[in-house]
Amino acid sequence: MKLQLSPATFGLLLLSVGVSACGTASPQSKATPAMSPPNLIGPHDREKQDIQDLWMQIREWRVEKGWGTEPPRDMIRQIRRMSVHQLRMCPANPEPRTTSCRDVCNISEAICDNAESICRIAAQLGNDSWAQEKCENAKASCKEATERCCECVVAEDASGASGASSGVAGPK
Repeated sequence: MKLQLSPATFGLLLLSVGVSACGTASPQSKATPAMSPPNLIGPHDREKQDIQDLWMQIREWRVEKGWGTEPPRDMIRQIRRMSVHQLRMCPANPEPRTTSCRDVCNISEAICDNAESICRIAAQLGNDSWAQEKCENAKASCKEATERCCECVVAEDASGASGASSGVAGPK
């Protein structure tokens, strides 16, 4: 059996295939720029995207723990000249015993790991003010998360909490 199309039907078929092909290419090319933050146009796009991704992950963890998206501004000013290594230390370096404190301390470690990566990349970019701002913000989040971990462990020590307990919540 042979399919026969009139010239008009054949033309409409070709037109619809052409429009369809154009329609699938267009949204993809338009979607790519929207995924990048507006500040990321220039010679260091990849590095800045890495910083953005790590920084957004910190923000998500902060929100997940109920700490808000940003660390307090005064904390950002306090930590400017400090390294992430200095910020991530508890005075007595205690081990959390409860599930809730382990969770707070694990998030703290993850935030500080991201802060270290952000600051390393920012240092590679030199005097990039956007990257330096993300580094300072991430360091402040590291300090705040570390303080919450330390406070949680001190509170569980004071209450005599055991590893089986998960009743001690981290500081809010």
